[in-house]
Amino acid sequence: MSFTRRTGSAWVLAAVLVVSTFQQPATASRATAPDVGFAARLILTPHKLGTLQLGMSAEEAVATGHLVDNPEEPCGYPAQVIDKYAYVLFVGWNDDDSIDNIFIKGRSVARTKAGVGVRSTVAEMRAGRRGLRPARRVDGDGGRLWIQALRRGNDWLIFGLSTPENRQPRPTDRVSFMFIDRDWAPRDGLHGGC
Repeated sequence: MSFTRRTGSAWVLAAVLVVSTFQQPATASRATAPDVGFAARLILTPHKLGTLQLGMSAEEAVATGHLVDNPEEPCGYPAQVIDKYAYVLFVGWNDDDSIDNIFIKGRSVARTKAGVGVRSTVAEMRAGRRGLRPARRVDGDGGRLWIQALRRGNDWLIFGLSTPENRQPRPTDRVSFMFIDRDWAPRDGLHGGC
């Protein structure tokens, strides 16, 4: 298997933030679904999702079984998430074909070690989490949105909140997505593209 350098490291975050149902690209390859325990093993940290790690090469990512090689991928990325999670899990790539970021929108796709996932409440997300930065609004392709983030070294775990832009997050608001990224900064916002 060989991977060639691709252009463009951004991914289609715009569509994810604006649209809640996704259409699978017509060129997506078919992959065999992993074993039943796949979702249970996807623990999210600022550095990795299960065995997928930020900075991992495309070849290493495909070897985990979570992605498949796809030279026909519409954005020119070296690999894409297997079909079972194609609508709820997205991997962004650097120009050197290493993993730059991972975006999780699916409810039961991944959880933190403390059990926080998409649809957890803000109160559940904040409980006992030292180092969690205060909620802030950042720019995104769909407008301004609320996030809370945790940083470990250069890596970030970002919780997107369902809070309307015009008020502070409440304990009953929910986590609408989770995102890990290397070398992100709040001033960068959350923008995508292809």
